[in-house]
Amino acid sequence: MDENPAKKNLLLTIIYSVEKTLWDALGKSSFALLPFIGENLCEELNISTCEDEYESSGNAIKTVSGDFVKLGIFDSLSMSDSDSKIDVTINGCMLLPVEKKLLESGVKPFVCPVMNSMMYVLRERVRVKARVKSITVDDRKGVCNIVIEKIL
Repeated sequence: MDENPAKKNLLLTIIYSVEKTLWDALGKSSFALLPFIGENLCEELNISTCEDEYESSGNAIKTVSGDFVKLGIFDSLSMSDSDSKIDVTINGCMLLPVEKKLLESGVKPFVCPVMNSMMYVLRERVRVKARVKSITVDDRKGVCNIVIEKIL
C-alpha cells in the first residue's frame, strides 16, 4: 500500500464509510456476507491458499494469514484452536483504526479481510460451520482479537 499518510487515511475513511453504511442498512445480517467477501478477496488478492483443502481449521487460518502478512495487511497473527472455538489475535493491522472507529460507532466490523478470508476457508475448505462471536480492539497494544465459535 502507498505509504502516503493522506492517501492511507482517505482509503481508511472510504472503507469505514462503506462498512458503516452497509451496517446501517443490513444490521447483524451483514455477517452473512463474511465468506462471500472472503472468497472475493482471495480471488482479487491472488491468495492461492484459499483454493486448498485443509485438515484443520487452525492450519487453514495460519496458511491464509501468511499471505496477508506478505501483503502488509498486518504484522503477525497468533491463535488457539479448540473443538468449540478459535481465538485469533492480529497484531499491527493496517485497518485497526477503522475497526476501532466502527466499534465506537456501535458497528461490529464485518469487512475485515483477515476475518472474511478465515470464514471463507472455514466454510468452504475445512467444511466447519462457524460464526464470529466477538471482535475487540486494543489500539494501545495495536491488536485485534477475533473469537470464532464453531457450530457443532
